[in-house]
Amino acid sequence: MTTSPFSRPLGPVAAALWAAAVLVLYVLLADLALTLKPSTAGDGVASALLYTASVLVVVFAVARVHAPEAELTELVGARPVGFAVLLVAGVAGAAAYLPLSAFERWVLLRAPDPQRSAEIAQALALVPRGSRVFGTLALALVAPLADEILFRGALFHGVLRKEGRTTATVATTLGFALVSTAFLPKLLPLYVVLGLALAHARAATSSVLPAMALHLGYRGVELATTYRAHGTLDPLATGEAPARVSLAVGVGAGVAAVLLLGLLSRLGDADVIAADDGDA
Repeated sequence: MTTSPFSRPLGPVAAALWAAAVLVLYVLLADLALTLKPSTAGDGVASALLYTASVLVVVFAVARVHAPEAELTELVGARPVGFAVLLVAGVAGAAAYLPLSAFERWVLLRAPDPQRSAEIAQALALVPRGSRVFGTLALALVAPLADEILFRGALFHGVLRKEGRTTATVATTLGFALVSTAFLPKLLPLYVVLGLALAHARAATSSVLPAMALHLGYRGVELATTYRAHGTLDPLATGEAPARVSLAVGVGAGVAAVLLLGLLSRLGDADVIAADDGDA
């Protein structure tokens, strides 16, 4: 049993409240930015930075309330792992993107929202093309790191210590999925599956770093397939729906992702923590 850095317990209810706090703070900051500069409505860089700022404020608040004596790296579970673990996690995320993007494409095309699409296009048109491309990169590469610091970092660690791995996985997956789909709830199942994969990477390795690698692998393939299909990362040209993936490729990639997640369990050093109250 290892010593917990949490002097005050952080259970699933507290984790849900902290996740909600991120969303509320982000909405408030986005509204303030929109008031001061209307063009931020379509600025992905601004959105990524505002979201990251919201996450960091909440993470520091979690540290202050639940683990005031802990180092930030200890709080979020940033334990060093081997290169092979990071590589497997990253490739697993890359493979997972293909079947999940096929589901996303099916959902978006099956139930289109022309009014929402028109509003997004109108907002993007106010932003220079270069800024739109940088915005796509920021949302794909910066925001996921913020997600991992919060959900698979501070919140997973806290709930794990109090309630055990299963509760930590469920609580942080639901929190991540609900925050990620707050403005597009029809994609909730996709983010539940992604959240479970990310939580597995965290639990199997006792570190948030493989979860970061998995998330970046997922988004990296998203960027690559988008550029391959459209020749640009400009969201005004690419639209919302991901590029089409064949059934064979989607199924094969999904199987590969599951096998790689299993391999991660063998390579990683899973948390062995006697929970104060719950399953370990």
